[in-house]
Order: sequence, then structure tokens, then C-alpha cells
Amino acid sequence: MPGTPAALGASLSGKDRGIFHVEKAEYWRFIHITLTKGPYGVYVKDSHNNYFERLTTHSNYETGFHMQNSISNNEIVYHDTHNNADPRNNGQNADGTAIKEGPGAGNIIRGIRSYENADDGIDLYEFKSFVTILDNIIFDNGVNRWNFNPYRGDGIGIKLGGGSPANRANVNHVARNNFSFCNRRGFSDNNMPGDMTLTHNTAWKNREEGFNQRSSKATYENNLAASNAGSSSLSKQNTLTSVKGKGNNWEKGGSWQDADFKATSTSLIKGRRQANGKITRSDFLRPADGGNYGATTHWV
Repeated sequence: MPGTPAALGASLSGKDRGIFHVEKAEYWRFIHITLTKGPYGVYVKDSHNNYFERLTTHSNYETGFHMQNSISNNEIVYHDTHNNADPRNNGQNADGTAIKEGPGAGNIIRGIRSYENADDGIDLYEFKSFVTILDNIIFDNGVNRWNFNPYRGDGIGIKLGGGSPANRANVNHVARNNFSFCNRRGFSDNNMPGDMTLTHNTAWKNREEGFNQRSSKATYENNLAASNAGSSSLSKQNTLTSVKGKGNNWEKGGSWQDADFKATSTSLIKGRRQANGKITRSDFLRPADGGNYGATTHWV
């Protein structure tokens, strides 16, 4: 950690800092820490091969857990991040968890809950290497709980890139077994090119599309979209271009109601985690017809 230990009252270099600031660090393990009411909760820069487990970041001024620059082989596991706000920019930059503005292979976001943040749930803006996004529960992001005027939070559940054309790159992100619901959008490539793979994800009751994939090639297999954009019609759930798909629930046409799920109570995924960090298993948003599509809380 840069600048530590430091003399009492000494200043620290760098304007972007977290309560927990990790820079040029390798092979550290950080477990079971809560960080709240700071600038960023956790700010990680130019660091590799680190492991973060069961951290909680909430009610921070900017993003709860932020990584950027040269970042590789880091893993964020069983992290809860919520109610991060960014009042300076009316909600524009306060994500739950973000890996942004840099390169580096092998990063993993797994088993997190990211909710009620001003901007996005998971944000990979301008990150130029693939990230694996696995077993996450992302909900209620991009809602103006702070009475910001005007409100600038995007509210994308899982944002798979973005940025100016000069700062985009072909990335092959993998998103598997994620829930994204009650955000503005569920999943979006945000104009990022690449060849992405999305399998066994669920987008439910997002205010706009469940899946929005317009600039990247992508393979969609065994995903589920329902009740997005205020519609039960499966033909109105997504905006997809250049997508190869099979086994997705919308391919059969028709409509989908809440009665087509085994369970829809969000209390099933909001409780305390188990001692090992996992969510208690349930039938939350599992298809009542037993179909092999959508996400599950039965994590391996």
C-alpha cells in the first residue's frame, strides 16, 4: 500500500484514493473487511495476482470497488457492494464494482451482489482485456435515491465495456450464470467490440432491454429474458445484433409471466451469506417448466 506507514497528518500522493488503496501490489489476500463512507471503498491500481474475498463496500462517495490501469489475474469473490453514490457528478461514476481503463488478462468477478448503486452494477468501461463474470447477482442500480438533479447514473446491470472509439478494443468477455434485474438495462456491450460469450444468464424486470448487444459479436446460449421493457412478449426483451444464439428462452416466442418462474421473491437472494460466502440455494427465477436456461443460485 503506497505511502504507508506515514507520519500523522502527512499527505498522500494521487487524487484518486480509496479507504483501502492498493497500488503495485502482488500476491496479497484480503478477506472479510467492510469499507464505508469514504471516497472509493477499495481502489486498486497497477496490481496483479491478488485475491479479495467477502469484502463489503457501501455508502461511498464513488465506486465501491474500483480497479484500473494494468490489472491482471485478480479475483473478487463474494463481495457485497451497494448504495455508492457520486454526488459530485450526480451519480455518474458510482458503480458497485468496476475494472476500467486498462489492460490485463485473467481477472475474475465471482459471486458478488451489487445493488442500489447510482451508476452501474458491474462496469468494464474501456478495459481492453477479457474479464470473466460468474455467479453474480446485480439489481436495482441506476435509481435516483439521492434526489440528484439532473440524474446521470446509467443503471446498467452488467456493462461489458464502452468508451470513446479510440479507447475501445476487441475484448472477449465471458458472462456466465449471472442475474441482472430491476436495473435500467440488464446486460450491455456499451458499444464495445469483441467476441463475447454469454451463457446461462437471467435478465428480469429491467426498465429497458434485458440484453443489449449491438457493437460486438457474441455467442448467446441458454439465457433467459423476461418482463424487461415493461413487456411480457419474448420478442420485445432484447436488442441484439450479430449474435449467434441457441437454447435461449426468447427463441421459442410467445410470452413469459412471473408465474412461469418457480420463485420470484427477492428475499431469497438478499439474506446473509453462508459462512463460506455463498448465497443460500433456492429456486429464485428458475423456469417452472424445468428448461435448461437462465441463472441459478446453485453455485458450484
